Amino acid sequence: MPLPSLVIGLDLGTTLCKACAYDRIGKALAREDRTITTYRPQPGWNEQDPLEWREAVFQVLKGVAEQLGPRSKEVGAISVSAHGPSLVLTDSNLHPLMRAPIWQDLRSSAQARYLINHVDAGWIGLGTPETGLPAKLAWAKENQPDLVDSAMYVLGTKAYLIGILTGRIVDEPSSCSHQGAWSWPVFDYLGVGEGRLAEIAPSDSIAGVLRPALSRSFSLPLDTQVILGLNDGAAACLGAGLLHPGQGIVSLSTNAVARSVVSAPLPTSTLLDRSLFSYPYIQGKSIAGGFTKAGGDSARWFSEVLHGRSVSTEEIQQEFGNIVSPAGARGVLFLPFLAGRGTPNSNEDMRGAFIGLSRHHTQQDLARAIFEGVAFTLKDIHQVFDTLGLEWSDVRLTGGGGNNLLWRQILADVLNRTLIRMEADSLLGTAIVGFVTLGLHSNYEDAIATMVIPGERITPNADNAELYTRLYARFQKTLATLEILSMEGT
Repeated sequence: MPLPSLVIGLDLGTTLCKACAYDRIGKALAREDRTITTYRPQPGWNEQDPLEWREAVFQVLKGVAEQLGPRSKEVGAISVSAHGPSLVLTDSNLHPLMRAPIWQDLRSSAQARYLINHVDAGWIGLGTPETGLPAKLAWAKENQPDLVDSAMYVLGTKAYLIGILTGRIVDEPSSCSHQGAWSWPVFDYLGVGEGRLAEIAPSDSIAGVLRPALSRSFSLPLDTQVILGLNDGAAACLGAGLLHPGQGIVSLSTNAVARSVVSAPLPTSTLLDRSLFSYPYIQGKSIAGGFTKAGGDSARWFSEVLHGRSVSTEEIQQEFGNIVSPAGARGVLFLPFLAGRGTPNSNEDMRGAFIGLSRHHTQQDLARAIFEGVAFTLKDIHQVFDTLGLEWSDVRLTGGGGNNLLWRQILADVLNRTLIRMEADSLLGTAIVGFVTLGLHSNYEDAIATMVIPGERITPNADNAELYTRLYARFQKTLATLEILSMEGT
């Protein structure tokens, strides 16, 4: 048998499940994607089916192995990345008992506030507080108590994936809380003991060997290791080459997120006051950041409204690929709060809006306004970083939205800073964890230097940056009015 020389990165994102095989210099040798469905049965509810995750994971791993052909025998490990927080209730055989409310789901906001104010706040960190696993579990206990009582396991996204791949119920620090461990006061209050939660092990731990039946089904070696990896945001940071405090990243994907590497977790009070997240990273560091809740998802929504149906990623790219509206979208302003507001003032009742419409506006103007509105919310997060004294330099740009030439230029102009476009994403980041874990790279510095290739530098247009400074002030004034309206509507 050939010696292991390849690692498959596996990433379950909100919209796509992806797998990619890499060699030790970072070359992508085979890639496979599957679309994931999000169900929205009620306003504010956002659910996915873990059985669809399972099938998608199996399909992309099998597809990558088929593309590799004889080189599939060189695969040493699968390293896992996943979105979160979600709540996955399963029986003893890891069969899910319900659809999983994902990070966009807002139904548990009241439960989050109660847990924070009356029980404990140590559980927050991954996602904004109202989206955390304990808040989702509290909602389920109130509304589906029999289902919760019958569940053998109470899991997050990553732990469920690791379980179906290896049979072991284990998770890693970036996928639980800002302290990297379960907060037992809140789980004691919720009546969930240690045996029902995943154990927590370091991100570069080997969870186990891929189940033999799966190895044979995928045509992968029987000794293929499964490595815990990182959550998808942390993996995106690593795939972009972030290692040192102060290095930053913007991700334009389903969400729109700004992150920075920090030397220590942010205090719980800061996370609550500013609606930020923070979770463990690698080498004892942490990630801090904020998000908008609907970045690329705003573009997807707009395309679906226009077509009256679900649309593919390729259709969205075509829809937004040739926008000719000028900077400022001829006066149209978009507030992208389709799933509530995130950082810096989380508000599940906030709703999106187009402002300034008139008869002469076109689809092109509305499309550009979406790009600009999402960029303004990322500037909100940048302002919070400045207020807290968090360095945010050497900023990288990742995510599918960054493939759009106009959107990435708008973002550089609104933030008024140079961005470095990175072609790699969470797949490469979690694969890097795999290479270091297997000893195919001696450390993360060596792996990044070898595997991560910086791309195009996007410099701000001075005239547009000046215009966007004025428009951002208008955005903030409009946002303040929308907040008042959202309170009147509750």
